[in-house]
Amino acid sequence: MGQGIHADPPLIADLAERSTQTAMQLVDGAANLSRDATVEPQVFGNSVVAPEVYQAYAEGVMRSAERALANIAGVYEVDADDLFTTAFAYQQGDREAARKIFDAWVNDGGLSR
Repeated sequence: MGQGIHADPPLIADLAERSTQTAMQLVDGAANLSRDATVEPQVFGNSVVAPEVYQAYAEGVMRSAERALANIAGVYEVDADDLFTTAFAYQQGDREAARKIFDAWVNDGGLSR
């Protein structure tokens, strides 16, 4: 038998499901980032500009981090969609190949041999 591509559609679908779950965890993490990772304003000292520095941190750095996590989650979502599509295509291909083998067997006499 020749070498070919061997794929296990259920395993591919499982990987797709895990990718979807990872994307959801990243989205949840991004939503909680401001609450969980924000430092207290006192960390920026008691100078006249400390409130502005804190505000810049809170709005800029955190928003950038949230955006980055959301972008990564988007990549996982696209990958998951592609994996589900691949699993379905392999499954359909396997069914079509099985149907052709069965049809050929029936046309050759099947059980009557």
